[in-house]
Amino acid sequence: MHYRACMLDKCGHIGCTVKLDCPDDDTAKQTAAGLLSSNDIELWQGLRKVADLKAHANDYRLYLYGKDGLLIDPAIIITADSDNAAIAAANKRVVDLGAEELWAKVGDGMKG
Repeated sequence: MHYRACMLDKCGHIGCTVKLDCPDDDTAKQTAAGLLSSNDIELWQGLRKVADLKAHANDYRLYLYGKDGLLIDPAIIITADSDNAAIAAANKRVVDLGAEELWAKVGDGMKG
């Protein structure tokens, strides 16, 4: 299905749009969440608004890599109160997904 991730500027106006081709709403939300930076995103499918995704200062991007060293897309968003909490959540996520085949890097806070 075709979706649009609309990045909003500080005034709430659409600054740019990214076209996404995803099989369902949940996948589209996860993919759009990987695009979050310091601006909010509205996710649309046609005329239907699917989700409002908010950028938070306490969001971290979890980048997963296969054992071949290649990045697995999209990044997973982790909300945590501190860097240590984000690392603990990332480690749990990697274990849940199969620690033998994945390794992770937690990016800096997503805002600012």
